[in-house]
Order: sequence, then C-alpha cells, then structure tokens
Amino acid sequence: MCNWNRIIGLALMGFSAFLQAKTYIPQCPKEINTLERIQTSPDGWETLSGIKNNYLGNVSFYSGHPKGQASLKPNRINKKKAEWKFSPHDTIYIVCHYNQTGIELTQQLPQKTKGCTVIFNPNAKGPYGFLPQKITCNQQ
Repeated sequence: MCNWNRIIGLALMGFSAFLQAKTYIPQCPKEINTLERIQTSPDGWETLSGIKNNYLGNVSFYSGHPKGQASLKPNRINKKKAEWKFSPHDTIYIVCHYNQTGIELTQQLPQKTKGCTVIFNPNAKGPYGFLPQKITCNQQ
C-alpha cells in the first residue's frame, strides 16, 4: 500500500511539472527580400542586379547575443530533427539564416527557455542541409 502511495505521488509530481512547462513556437520568416548593391563596378564591367527572394535555409541558437559568437551545437541531430538543451540561466537567441545572402535575423527567446527542437523538411534541401520546417521550444 505504501509503495502505491509513493508511485502515485511521484506520478502527480511529474504531471504537475509537465503542466508547468510551456511550449511555444518561434517563427522565422520563411523568406526575406534583399537588395544587394555593388559600391563601384570594375572598369569594363556592367553590374546586373535585382531583388532576390531569400528563403529560410537554417536556424541556430546562441548563448547571449549573436554578436558574441557563442553559437550552440545541437545536443542531438539527425536527418529528421535537431535538439538543443539550454541552461535556464542563459539568455538564448535564435538566428534565422537565409540562402544567397549574409543577412540574418535574430531574436531573443523568452527567459528560462530550456530547450528547442527543429524539425527538418525531408523533401527540401538547401546549402546548409535539410530546410527547417518547424521550430518548437520549451520554457520552465
């Protein structure tokens, strides 16, 4: 009888912790429009330029602002998904990388974000590998 009470108590504690964890979905824009310009054309050359649509090619996470270059490696990665675990004391940023441009978008994630998972599209590959399809993060 005592063991059942202990098991039920532990199950309720685990369920309570599960209910307290919040899940949210950061949204990188699927594509951005960029306009590149050359400062000066080399002698004898004509510059051709236009507006490009740059699609989302990769997602990364940083401990602190990305200017500090503290990019975090996934704890687990395969063709289907990548998973990151974070310290609840760290300030985490998401960085959205786009094809054919050096322009990236970044945003601070909510405090106490404890992990994120990126699901890849198995049917679409870009220069960084399979393209991100869905991003899910958990908070304490």
